[in-house]
Parts: sequence; C-alpha cells; structure tokens
Amino acid sequence: MKRDRNPGEKKKGQPLDQVVNILMARKSDDFLPEKRSLSWWFLFLPGKALLWLQFMFPSSLGSAIASGRRKDVPIVQALASILVYLFLLSVIALISVMAFGGK
Repeated sequence: MKRDRNPGEKKKGQPLDQVVNILMARKSDDFLPEKRSLSWWFLFLPGKALLWLQFMFPSSLGSAIASGRRKDVPIVQALASILVYLFLLSVIALISVMAFGGK
C-alpha cells in the first residue's frame, strides 16, 4: 500500500473536516526531536509540557481521559503554548507595573 507524502494535504473533493481529522490523528512518532527545528521547540515545548502535566496529574477520571486524547495533538500543543506565553507576558507586565508604576 502506497503511503501519501503529506497525509494532511487536501485532495480535490475531500471535505475540510476529513483533512482536519487526519491532521489531528497524527501519531507522536511524526514529531521526533531530531526532525524539528529550534523554532518548533520554542513554539511547542511549553504546550507539550503543560499538556504532559495535565496528563500525569489529572484531577478526575474524566480529565485523565480527556488529557490523554489531547496531549499529542499538535494543534492543541500550539494553543497551549500560546496560553503559556500569554500568561508569562501578563506576569511580566504585572511585575513591571508594580515595580515601575506610580505611587
């Protein structure tokens, strides 16, 4: 059986939701460290760490199942990384306002 070079590539007549399902169903083996650049690590590493912590320390059975489903999805990792960076920026902004703010 011949494998597609890019499984997420949209073929003519293929619905968009099917393409998104293919992209989200990729295995974590596709994201091996030796295949990734420094910019990829900068974008995805905080999200991967956050999702791993949610997976390893769940608050309930439902959250354990849900975190297991989303921990290796690249789209969720990117969104979680964006949330981590927004949190860090807000903390830095709060600290700078408190340190250099008015009276």
